Amino acid sequence: MPGPVPKPTKFYAFFKPGARDAAGSAALFSIKEDLRLPAKSVRTADAYSVSGIVLSSAERQKLAKFMFSDSVVQDYSIDKPPFSKKDGGWLLEVGFKPGVTDNVGLTSLIGMADVLGRRLPQGTAVRTSIQYCVKGPLSKLQAEKICSGLLANPVIQDYSVKKL
Repeated sequence: MPGPVPKPTKFYAFFKPGARDAAGSAALFSIKEDLRLPAKSVRTADAYSVSGIVLSSAERQKLAKFMFSDSVVQDYSIDKPPFSKKDGGWLLEVGFKPGVTDNVGLTSLIGMADVLGRRLPQGTAVRTSIQYCVKGPLSKLQAEKICSGLLANPVIQDYSVKKL
């Protein structure tokens, strides 16, 4: 009889203070210029949700450091979202709908096996998303418009909006 299903591990990679967040800068420009909304800043984080595998603490650290982040310009966290109430603003998260191929997620499986030096159990999966911390005097409706009108393709992507 199979054991309990392990809880997914969520890895986050986000830019170090002083490092240029090109995706955040581009999103801010488009929010202001294309949507004409009063955003003040945008920071991004790449999120990787790994399921179907039990990872030791050392394996989690190894994957976070060598697989899911660029140590030159990014910091990482494991199971701790990088943006919180202390950041303020809105947390927008965009990821693929269930059933849509996540090519970065599929490629991550190959990299994980290489970094860990072992075969991954059948059923191991990686789902990716991008988090945006958007600051400015925005309403929830405006934050949703940023997702639906700019960041997400509603045919293949889901999004969530949360006040920080």
